[in-house]
Amino acid sequence: MNKRRFGARLRRYREEAGLTMRELAERASISYNYVRSLESGAKGFPATEVVIRLAEVLGVSTDALLGRDMDQHDLTNPRTLFFASHADELTDEEWAVIRSLIEQFTRDE
Repeated sequence: MNKRRFGARLRRYREEAGLTMRELAERASISYNYVRSLESGAKGFPATEVVIRLAEVLGVSTDALLGRDMDQHDLTNPRTLFFASHADELTDEEWAVIRSLIEQFTRDE
């Protein structure tokens, strides 16, 4: 799991909820600086209890916040739509190559 992607999801859900970083921090009982560092990808993943509090405040599942819930993906994103529209055209071998590339690019630093 990539901490930058976690930060991007956290920011997206926070913005969708109409909250500032300070408001999210206050409601989740964590510091503003911690929220800022999570969103920027500067910090590692938060403890389970923090993920749960963030998800509750944002009104999303922990799976969505962690990127494990396919139903929560933004299907209006042009990249997602492009990828999904061509998925059925790929062979198993092509999928293996693409999966390997995606894993290389999304691996934690």
